[in-house]
Amino acid sequence: MKKTAIHLLCSFGAVVALVAVWTAVAKSMNSEMVAPDPLSVGREFLSVLKNPSFFPSFGGTMKRVVVAFFLSFGCAVLFAIPADRFPYFKSAFSPLVVLMRATPTMSVILLCLIWLKAAKSPVAVTFLVAFPMLYSAVLGVLEKRDRSLDEMARVYGVGKGKVFAGMIFPSVFSALFPQLCTTFSFCIKLTVAGESLAATKLSLGREMYVASVNFETARLLAYTLVAVVAAFLAELIFKAVYRAVGMAVYGYRRKRIDKEIRG
Repeated sequence: MKKTAIHLLCSFGAVVALVAVWTAVAKSMNSEMVAPDPLSVGREFLSVLKNPSFFPSFGGTMKRVVVAFFLSFGCAVLFAIPADRFPYFKSAFSPLVVLMRATPTMSVILLCLIWLKAAKSPVAVTFLVAFPMLYSAVLGVLEKRDRSLDEMARVYGVGKGKVFAGMIFPSVFSALFPQLCTTFSFCIKLTVAGESLAATKLSLGREMYVASVNFETARLLAYTLVAVVAAFLAELIFKAVYRAVGMAVYGYRRKRIDKEIRG
């Protein structure tokens, strides 16, 4: 409990220091258009939340983020499993992953703007950038698994479903969790960037683009703060899901052990 309080205090101190530096820079610039102070951004943030178009725009962006993230993660798992089992498949698929990882993000965004409609290009951009990251993460976790446990389960005749639920899924999920949190936050940034360049309707990216064109720096920073808060809340949700899954798996193991003892 004491360590948690110290960590929270350190985080709060870092935020206070950041706001203090921001305020000093804003006062030295003495220009709302170049560097608005935190109070101006805070007022604009509240104004943005009251705007009738905010929630449709926010919902549209988060919908694209969720679709792109789960599409990337699903495809990463789909291709990482055979790559882990079949070395030839991994070798054949590796050049494509390297190509996707090495292609500049701006190039991906511009190509998607040429090939796709404004509503679909942010999802495509996020998928093309996030997929190789998640594929490498999933494959790395699968390759580092203790294979002797699989062999032991096979010797004792443990079913594949029980092996997956009791051994593979808990170990893979716990190892992947930090990468999933980081990638989801990254997906928010990618989606907003794609929306901004594509001027996608009902999106945070378009609102940022309009604010930048009109030199409304405080409004631009307010929408940026919205994206930051969204990423923070998403991380809290991921942690809650992680704890819930962990408790469910632990409960499943506990019940099975109690059943075996009593049986």
